[in-house]
Order: sequence, then structure tokens, then C-alpha cells
Amino acid sequence: MSTAEIFQAPELKRNSSIITIRAFSESRAVNVFEPVVCARRPQVAEALSWLRGQMDAHGAPLLAHMTGTGACVFAGFERAADAQRVASLVPQQWSSFVARGLNRSPLHAMLQRRD
Repeated sequence: MSTAEIFQAPELKRNSSIITIRAFSESRAVNVFEPVVCARRPQVAEALSWLRGQMDAHGAPLLAHMTGTGACVFAGFERAADAQRVASLVPQQWSSFVARGLNRSPLHAMLQRRD
């Protein structure tokens, strides 16, 4: 879906409050693009719904999100094995991969070496 199309959508919420990194990391962030993309691209809504229907290691539904304007959907996991398990269940019409999260950008280390 075109990013320009999403930004031009009249139904896009444009009065969101500022959010902190802490709130984002605690999954208190809201992606205002999600309802627009899901309404216009049912396959994205379907992928999010599927991922939210999967369970984490504790038997709780996954907290799935959409990246930015909808290029990907994702969920966080405490253990790589749990992420691999869910990735192995992804329906054939979609692709999946497991990525390791970072607490600090590699760019930060590069900048520190330059000082």
C-alpha cells in the first residue's frame, strides 16, 4: 500500500498525543495507520488477527503490531525458541523470519568509537 495513500486518507487520526520511548517499549503505543491499512487491505488485518491468535510461552495471546505504514506485522518474544515455533506455523501465503532485538543501536557503538 502506498505510504502517500495512507497519509492522504481522510480517516487517518491526526491528533495523537506524543509518546515516550518507555511507553512504546511497554506496548502502550498505538499505530494510527493500523485501522486505515486494515480497512483498505484486508490481508494485513488477516495477518494481524492470525498473529494475535497465537499464544506466547505463558499461554497468553501475542501482542502483535504493524510496522509503520504496514510493511510487516510482528510480535515480540522472550525466547527465540518461542518465536521460531510461531514462525513455523505461519500460513504458506505469508513469509516470516525471526530477528533478534537490540537494546542499543549498533550506530551508537560506532559513534562512541569515533570520539
